Amino acid sequence: IRIENLNPQEAVTLRERHWRVFSVAGTLETVRGKGVVGQEPKLSKEYPAFQYSSHVSLSATSGHMWG
Repeated sequence: IRIENLNPQEAVTLRERHWRVFSVAGTLETVRGKGVVGQEPKLSKEYPAFQYSSHVSLSATSGHMWG
């Protein structure tokens, strides 16, 4: 997952996340939490992007995720 500040002249801090995960089995799960991967990254002129890896467990063979 890559998050980028398209106006790095103004710094922003990612304080929380909100994901929706839909499986082909028809289930919809909402995931909310503070920051991402234990951090609240600040996106600024010096660091305009933040990238991390994550995963989600599905009971079905595939699904979609957005947020």
